[in-house]
Amino acid sequence: ETQEKQDNIQIAKIDTKYDFLETFKLQNDDYFMHREKMKLKKIIYSSLNYDTEKILTLKEILEKLDKNSDNRTIARKFLETSKDIQLQIEDRYLTKMQNILPTLSKENAEELLQKTEQDLKIKQNFVKVLNETIAAYNKNSGNIKKNDAVLANHIKEKYSHPLYLLNQAD
Repeated sequence: ETQEKQDNIQIAKIDTKYDFLETFKLQNDDYFMHREKMKLKKIIYSSLNYDTEKILTLKEILEKLDKNSDNRTIARKFLETSKDIQLQIEDRYLTKMQNILPTLSKENAEELLQKTEQDLKIKQNFVKVLNETIAAYNKNSGNIKKNDAVLANHIKEKYSHPLYLLNQAD
């Protein structure tokens, strides 16, 4: 609960100037409701260590992808994957660990622990890969900054599914 309050404070500080979800629209309707936006911000902002330069770079990347319908789908998938990682961690931790852990058998508790460790590894790899993506973009590695197709392929390849992130090299 304390960590969540700290995250919300950090997000609020950044949102006053750099809220990338308010200016970046993946589609014309209100697909992202407030709750979903907060889940996205929680994982993305914390993964970028609340660094506004990195957040602005990600905003630039997403806005580039938003210019073309195929790439917009890739950007939407990136955001879905991000949100899914956050929701999975919160669901396991908040719901299961706090509420049902005391009532679980040893076998079920061990299984829950293994799944939680897997979720945390996925998040760690998400943080690593996201920061590597920002660094590659800033350096224009492999022409990722100048070539939208290269950028789209990179995002698609790296963030297509949370389980892909589990298998990233350490």
